[in-house]
Amino acid sequence: MKKLLCLALVLLMIFAIFAGCTKGGGETANTPAPTSNSGGSGSSGGSGSSGGSGSSGGSGSSNEPEPEGPKFTPNPPLDWPQYPPTDVEQDVLRYDMVAQTKELPLCGQKESFSCWWPIGTNQYWENFGEVANIQEMENRTNVHIEYFHPSNNELNAAFALMIASDDYCDMVFYAGLYTGGGDKAIADGVFIRLNELIDEYAPNYDFIRNYTEDGRKMTITSQGNIWSFYNICFMHMPGYMGMNIRKDFMDRVGVTERPVTIDDWDKTLGVLKDGIGTDYALAIPPSGITRHSAFLSAWDIGSEWFQRDGKAMYGPVQPEFRNYVELMKGWYDKGYLRNDFYAVPPDDYNMEVCLREYGNNKMVAADGSNSFGNMLTMFGGDENSYVVAVRQPLLQKGDVCHIRYDQGVVNKGVTNAEQVAITTACTNPGLLTSWFDYRYTYEGAMLIYYGVPGLCYVETSPYHIAITENIINNPDGANPMTYMGKYKTGWAATLGEYTNGWYFLDPAYGVEIQVWAQDKCDHNYPDIDMLTAEDAAEFAALYNDIKTYVDETIPKYIIGTISMDKFDDFYKQLNAMNLARAIELKQAALDDYNSR
Repeated sequence: MKKLLCLALVLLMIFAIFAGCTKGGGETANTPAPTSNSGGSGSSGGSGSSGGSGSSGGSGSSNEPEPEGPKFTPNPPLDWPQYPPTDVEQDVLRYDMVAQTKELPLCGQKESFSCWWPIGTNQYWENFGEVANIQEMENRTNVHIEYFHPSNNELNAAFALMIASDDYCDMVFYAGLYTGGGDKAIADGVFIRLNELIDEYAPNYDFIRNYTEDGRKMTITSQGNIWSFYNICFMHMPGYMGMNIRKDFMDRVGVTERPVTIDDWDKTLGVLKDGIGTDYALAIPPSGITRHSAFLSAWDIGSEWFQRDGKAMYGPVQPEFRNYVELMKGWYDKGYLRNDFYAVPPDDYNMEVCLREYGNNKMVAADGSNSFGNMLTMFGGDENSYVVAVRQPLLQKGDVCHIRYDQGVVNKGVTNAEQVAITTACTNPGLLTSWFDYRYTYEGAMLIYYGVPGLCYVETSPYHIAITENIINNPDGANPMTYMGKYKTGWAATLGEYTNGWYFLDPAYGVEIQVWAQDKCDHNYPDIDMLTAEDAAEFAALYNDIKTYVDETIPKYIIGTISMDKFDDFYKQLNAMNLARAIELKQAALDDYNSR
């Protein structure tokens, strides 16, 4: 009997030694799985409970035993102020295909990791660690993140300097800036391969990335590596950028219909410019080429790269591109374009032209370079200004558009690099992977996107929230979305909810973005990397020169410095710059993507 008792005590001591999370030597942490099982690749997933923050997790299988309680003792809840909800409400995306939460905390003793994350200036805080939702995330998970914030003004230079230093944080934001892509970063010993870690510690991320075919293909390389965490949605999100026009100007001069065809645009721009007395009519970038293929898509060509039936194509070399340039030249001659549009610094175009000049009644329409949400929060000048979305222009009514701005299922952000990777400096990648996985639960995503419950919002029913009095009628008198930024940050590596966030500022937002969504985007070239680091380097060398030539030359045709009679010279020069090889490289990447 005494021997049996001693044996039992020994076993109990062994169990206690291995029960906590471990760190060091590259070993993964003993991190529990979510309470609702979302499975691995191709699994059906658990729906979880329909509640919001603080829910007890998913329903799980009826054949599973009842849980015996949390593995680790939760931290005492933080004492956040609780504010009443207002009547400003909105739906949030229904993420009932992933777990509502994970078993928290993720470890018994607080573990710390470091994160390289460039940011701009902020009026409320200097470091993510000061922000309420980041503090709440730490309290829930028992994982502390030490954030290092270089300025994002010189983002590419800062990233290159960090990589060259050979002194990495445990995780890196803007990981997509790595020259040569994820496969090369793994081969170079900078980032780690995540496949096996995700299998073991990130069932929610694994499930959502496999939920759609595009999600699966966009988050794995041609060599089969999963190397970073992305913003992922369960569907194609409606684009938040596109052609737009001042509806208040239309109302003032009696224009009742939004323009549909290019001829409609020609008439509308003239009527509004003359009727309102603006300096010019349409904002276009200094390159003379609209973003998101506005007007160009009428001829089914793109501003840059696009594809038809699996064939990679470059817009400016297409015969129809001349039609676009002639259209812009005609409008320049009529005074519809800013007379020195080509002189605007490219980095200033969005803020100075699409927001400030637009809001100060300098012109009547914009090409869609800035987001509709930014126009709600940063539109300067006339408080009566009212912007509405306009679909991509057509040649004839009844035509079908195939190219427009699209967020897609996987959103890499405006830099095309906004994903997060774990570096080889991390000594406990298993626990950090599990921490990332919490961001792909409904509860974790709501914390990132809408902030702390009671402080920023109240969930009044499943997947429906009301914004709190603290935000809507804030003491600073600030725009509610701006003020919410006082309490939340870190929007990356989570469930895609980009579109819905602006609804409570203006109910029209949800209506207007659906206008752009009516056009197809099946001829868009997917947002993918080159096949190899060598291909990426070769393409960059070729395309940098090609793009510079295009951006510098097209304005000269539009303003008349070079005669349109010599436009064939433009085509000849593009082909002389080995454009054919650049197309070959784009085609190889597209073929690989389509075969994944």
